[in-house]
Amino acid sequence: MDRRVARTLEIMRHDFHRDFRLEELAAAVGLSPSRLALLFRQQVGEPPKRYLARMRTEEAWAFLDELLPPPRTRSDPPARQPETDRQTRRLIRKHAVRFTGRDGVLYATSSYGRQRRDGTWIGWIEFRPSQRWAAVLRTGRETTQPDRRALEYWADGLEPLYFEGAFERAL
Repeated sequence: MDRRVARTLEIMRHDFHRDFRLEELAAAVGLSPSRLALLFRQQVGEPPKRYLARMRTEEAWAFLDELLPPPRTRSDPPARQPETDRQTRRLIRKHAVRFTGRDGVLYATSSYGRQRRDGTWIGWIEFRPSQRWAAVLRTGRETTQPDRRALEYWADGLEPLYFEGAFERAL
């Protein structure tokens, strides 16, 4: 794949909720708008706007897939008890960053994730208390990555400043 088309895809995936103008994408990769449109369509199989709309739709369906159980049919076996969060989540990385909560409890920081049905991974941050009586603090979804390796890469790159914001969101 042409490196400029690959870079365009990367830009669109990174900020898929934004409405990009073709001129803006073309300038970012050093092509004219007409040349980018032609290369993109040849190599991706659809125009950039249609690709972006499809990506948004897929993300919306993946989000709903997380929230809703799959539909049952008559031939499905009886429903099992759903797996608990503890069974499906995976520790991605323990971080050296620690926080003291308003209650005076020291919290250790870890990144967790789980695989979704579509194969992508979501990640969040957990703050584990040093005292047994204190509750574990957990953020909502912080990131969505294409695979576990990408989620690990994300977790490895987190800075202490990021954790400060995450700690506030978890409270």
